Amino acid sequence: MFGVPEKREECLRTRIGKTLLKCLQECDMAEEAREQETTLTDQVRDWRNTVTDKFLGLFPRRTAEHLVNAQKEGLLALRSLVDRGIEVLDSDLKRVGERPRRD
Repeated sequence: MFGVPEKREECLRTRIGKTLLKCLQECDMAEEAREQETTLTDQVRDWRNTVTDKFLGLFPRRTAEHLVNAQKEGLLALRSLVDRGIEVLDSDLKRVGERPRRD
């Protein structure tokens, strides 16, 4: 009669232990994935910098500066298009909010 609650408690401890172990393993896996992602990101950044330096090294300094500035201006142009798109969507959202409700 007294053995049943003890077995239940033991079973519960075992389940909790297994669940905790599984959570810890998942945390370790997530940490490993983050570390691998960071390593890959660093490798890609290093590769990109190497390729860029080699390419820009083919040109005189002022030409290389103009090329980099042209790329920057291209990205700024894209940013302005995205900003304008967001403004248009905000305007749409405002008009939707001002419509009378249909219940």
